[in-house]
Amino acid sequence: QVHHWRRHKKCCKMISSSPDMHLRYVKAYEGYKIGLNQKDSGEFDQALLTFQESLEIFKEFQDDSDISGCYFEIGSVLSSKKQYEEALVNYRKALEIFRDIHGENHGKTCVCYEAIGNVMSDQGRYDDAYIGYGKALAIRLELFGENHMEIGQSYYNIDLAQFEKGDYDGVLVSLQKAKAIYTRELGVEHPRTVQRNVCIDFCQKRMNPSKKNVQL
Repeated sequence: QVHHWRRHKKCCKMISSSPDMHLRYVKAYEGYKIGLNQKDSGEFDQALLTFQESLEIFKEFQDDSDISGCYFEIGSVLSSKKQYEEALVNYRKALEIFRDIHGENHGKTCVCYEAIGNVMSDQGRYDDAYIGYGKALAIRLELFGENHMEIGQSYYNIDLAQFEKGDYDGVLVSLQKAKAIYTRELGVEHPRTVQRNVCIDFCQKRMNPSKKNVQL
């Protein structure tokens, strides 16, 4: 972390060294924000070019926070374009820097593990997705404790991976935990709570295919 702080101080000195350097950094920063808007609008090809251009400028200033942010967003765009292997390369670069700067138990590290899990799931690599989601869950438990809405989201991701693997026992355990969180925090009639009840019922029927609904 000391290493990254020194690089950040060096970046600040470079920005303040001349008007041209300041303008160049501003160009990269504004480009990053434009890239976010392009991504949100579904303009993935243009967003990719914008993020890549900002990344190259940020590398000149050697500020790892800016660099890691670009790697993460490039991974996000590539994932949306279904270029999964390239997405993983960029997510892993972001993850490495996030862990170096913030440590393992940090929100940005958690989000990166989750993003990697999503890509693995999209590829049908559910065992690997489960590992990524499990690491994200472990960080959230460390940060927030068991009874937090963010934990419910992690359980949901794990549910999906377990379901695709056919691990219905595991799915039920995660669903019940998520349901308990949503019931307590949102109430029994909230759509998230209702959805978990529907999922639990569906999973139980998968485990007991002979069970049929009785129409009265």
